[in-house]
Amino acid sequence: MAVAVSVALGLALIMLSIRRGKVRERYGNWSRLIDSL
Repeated sequence: MAVAVSVALGLALIMLSIRRGKVRERYGNWSRLIDSL
């Protein structure tokens, strides 16, 4: 179960990174806030 969860989280992070890259102009502020943390 732990492996499946880790894989699911990995895929989620990849999807988020791709989506954030496509709409970086709209969510640029959120990216900056996350990076500042």
